[in-house]
Amino acid sequence: MLDAEPWPPTGAIRFVLAGAALKALGRPGEARVALERALKIDPENELARSQLAELKAGAGIATDRTGGR
Repeated sequence: MLDAEPWPPTGAIRFVLAGAALKALGRPGEARVALERALKIDPENELARSQLAELKAGAGIATDRTGGR
């Protein structure tokens, strides 16, 4: 399966992957931009939609990154 995928990734998936990575790194603003760009390219992309929905749902939630210290 991986042999059939282009490298580097092309199309919407490159923005979905970047958005997911930025989200995981705690950079929600940049993640949102990447995911929205992915949806402009492919409006039906379920992974981009779900990642963006998670960002929007967590926008008002503050997290303690110090581990409670």
